[in-house]
Amino acid sequence: INSYGGGRLRLHHADLYRVESADELYATGYFDVLDAGGATLVEWPERIRTAWPAAGLALRFERVSESARRLHVEPRGPRAEALVRALVVPAL
Repeated sequence: INSYGGGRLRLHHADLYRVESADELYATGYFDVLDAGGATLVEWPERIRTAWPAAGLALRFERVSESARRLHVEPRGPRAEALVRALVVPAL
């Protein structure tokens, strides 16, 4: 887990690729970071499903072609739903 400052929000980045269990994740300080404020970006969250926060945005990139990706956004909770409604741009 790495944390970055300097912007409007503090950004925490957690890469769960090599994490094998919820106990191992707990030892990294991951759950402390979730309560520290700012934004938390989690890569490979499917490795430890119990680590997913109840609220937030789940983002998944789908490879459409060699040079194109599609972004899937899943809001979890009222705040995330309101954020998605405010940010949604109609498809071109």
